[in-house]
Amino acid sequence: MTRPLRLVRVTWGDAYHIAPGEWFDPDGVDLEPCACITIGMLVAESSTAVLVAHSVQEDGDVTGGFVIPKSNIVSIETLAGID
Repeated sequence: MTRPLRLVRVTWGDAYHIAPGEWFDPDGVDLEPCACITIGMLVAESSTAVLVAHSVQEDGDVTGGFVIPKSNIVSIETLAGID
């Protein structure tokens, strides 16, 4: 593996689609983001987002990558360090 990784639990808020193609009463809509939890290896981070992947090969290639905007993140908890 080319870099040390952390197994993390990211708690974050996501957008969601309301009643696709159907009429609805906007007064009954919960305006809080959808609460999400993503668990995986933290493989990259910028000033605006993190990249979490569920699988990493020995050469450092990843699959199952998920980019989460930092503005949506509530918390990042380190579950384990991986050498």
